[in-house]
Amino acid sequence: MTEAKKEKVTPIKAVDRQLSVKAERFDLADQFRTCYTIVAEEGTTRKDVLKPCFLAHCAHKLSMYDQVEIRIDDDSWIMFGFIRECGRNWALIEELNYIELDKDLAKIPEDSLYEVAFKGSFLKHCVIRKSDGEIIAEKISKKSEAIEWMKDYERNTEA
Repeated sequence: MTEAKKEKVTPIKAVDRQLSVKAERFDLADQFRTCYTIVAEEGTTRKDVLKPCFLAHCAHKLSMYDQVEIRIDDDSWIMFGFIRECGRNWALIEELNYIELDKDLAKIPEDSLYEVAFKGSFLKHCVIRKSDGEIIAEKISKKSEAIEWMKDYERNTEA
């Protein structure tokens, strides 16, 4: 009997594909999506924002992949995200980044005679006397600045 000759099979090399984006698929991002800023009321939580009903009254303006920047009225946190899915009266936000803005603030001493509170977009952060609720200082943009103002005021009124 004759032995069968073994042929060497050489594998075919994979051809490196050179992909190139077509011009009609390349454009400014602003042509494809819109970026919205939402200023939510004080007390709104991260969980509230991620519920589909949060944007119910403005969902009809949204499209998939629109960007959203959600800030809280008192500047305690900010969230960046995009619209994952949406309908006429609902929108699902995909969170990209969440930053707590006042977590590193100096704390108000418990024995302080004053407190800092956010009183809306007009009065902003206010320093309030605890004993009678009188506003001592108002229209301070940042909570940290209001706390510093309060501490200085306490030091100066003690002397």
